[in-house]
Amino acid sequence: MATLILTIFTIRKRHVKCDEGRPECTRCLKAGMRYVISGLSFTRPSSLLLNESEVEHRYFQHFQDQTTSGFSMNFDNSLWNRLILQTSRHEPFVRHAVVAIGAISKSIQIDPSLNRAYEPIGCTKHQNQMANLHRKFAFLEYSKSLKEMKHIILNADFSPRQALLASLLSFCFENFVGNRPVAMYHAQAGHQILQTWMSEHPHSISSNAGILSPAPHVVEDDLVYAFAQLDLQILTIADARGHKVHDSLKHLGDDTIANMPATFKDINEARVYWDIVMARSYHFLLT
Repeated sequence: MATLILTIFTIRKRHVKCDEGRPECTRCLKAGMRYVISGLSFTRPSSLLLNESEVEHRYFQHFQDQTTSGFSMNFDNSLWNRLILQTSRHEPFVRHAVVAIGAISKSIQIDPSLNRAYEPIGCTKHQNQMANLHRKFAFLEYSKSLKEMKHIILNADFSPRQALLASLLSFCFENFVGNRPVAMYHAQAGHQILQTWMSEHPHSISSNAGILSPAPHVVEDDLVYAFAQLDLQILTIADARGHKVHDSLKHLGDDTIANMPATFKDINEARVYWDIVMARSYHFLLT
């Protein structure tokens, strides 16, 4: 199953039109864009007890009620409980990705060994069948999400916010199924997109600026902070970026740090600044 690597701004600036060749588009390859193959097989479930819309709704509810609580350890709650859920109402690729994550979460809940990071455990035949059914539906929805992402890219009808959401959701899904290298690649691609956007939108001291985002009406603070946290994961798990990148990123959040208050209003605000300082320190050590 192919996972899109969203070098979206490169596509936009070079005006490259995909020829949709197989296995990879010749024009995309020449422009430096490619697919990454996760190596996972997918077959459509042969039958479901409920119609597809009802099944999607149940997985969506599972994501909302249970999956998001697990994300709160790594991301701010408002990112998933507000931003992602609200966006899923009008962005098909977000909706399909959310359903996919809910379904894969349900499968791993039944059989943790379906995530490659876990050791195999004993499951009954019925449990194994149910877990695989959830897993197959998850990949069906994930493929729909990827198709929607590709449609946005090919029509050049996208925004930096959409690109970041696509990278974040792809990271989460691939991480759930244990494809850590692919997940990390999505995280790095999204972080690069964010840095490109932020370099074009200098942070200013105004009532319209957020703590992290120079234009929160375009890209919310929650989304910027999510990639700041992902950057820490990249730095401590699997960082393939070169010295030049780290030399640039050691100045990450200069404007935010310059405007850091003497006292913080709550623990969440303190954590934001702490994470920025930690990331800057790691990047400095890697230069």
